[in-house]
Order: sequence, then C-alpha cells, then structure tokens
Amino acid sequence: MSTTHSYSIEQDGENFVLIETSDAYGQPVVRVPYSIKQEADSGVSAAAKNSTYLRADRQEIALHLARKASSLIPLIPTAENLLEIRKITEALITASIAEIRKNENVSMEQTAAASVEEKEPSNKELLHEMRRNAALAKGSV
Repeated sequence: MSTTHSYSIEQDGENFVLIETSDAYGQPVVRVPYSIKQEADSGVSAAAKNSTYLRADRQEIALHLARKASSLIPLIPTAENLLEIRKITEALITASIAEIRKNENVSMEQTAAASVEEKEPSNKELLHEMRRNAALAKGSV
C-alpha cells in the first residue's frame, strides 16, 4: 500500500508553514516554517512556471548546495560560508515549496478568524498584501 500525502499552507504570525499530512500509520504531520519572502517567491514561481522548469530549478539548487557543503568538509567553516549555505538552503526550500504548490495545487488557507462566507483572496491579492506588509516592516511606506 502506498502512502499518500496532502499539503496545506498556513500563516504562522508573520511567517508561513507548509504542512504535510499523510495516511501512514499514526497519520504523521510535518511542518516546514518559512518566511514571507519565501511565500511570495514560491507563490509567484508556482503560478508563473511550469512543473518541468520548477523541478529542474529545484534540482539545480540542490546540486549547488551539495557542492558548496562538500567543499567545506576539509575547511574550518567561516561565518561567511555558513551564511552562503543558509542562503542556498532557503532557496532550495523556496523552490521545493513552489514545486509542491504547482504539483499538488496548494494555496494558502484562510486563517480560522476569517469567515467561511468570505471570498478567498486571489494569489495576486495575497502577493500584493505580502509585498505591502514587507514594505511596512521595512518602513518604506
């Protein structure tokens, strides 16, 4: 018997969480937290790019991460190395979320406080709101 997975995205404070549930024994739940920037980037990528491109992009980023990480094995890591690995890892997470969104048709769920009768915002409206919030957080608006 094969295990099936389902995905959802929820807002968690100012950040987001990709939630994977499965029908495996115990019905495990895996939560992957990520930033508002990653939410915006993954949403745009999932909407604008086809599945083949998203898969190739994710694989290329994963290869870059593996090469970078393996180059640090003989060295004493520096803060700069660690920041570069973090940047590549976050890019891999973003690319992976975009691919999951595209393949599984996943979008952000409304928060529990929202009325069931309200119209769900479009991806364009969500992206606009996220950019507005990011600008407010930076103090540029």
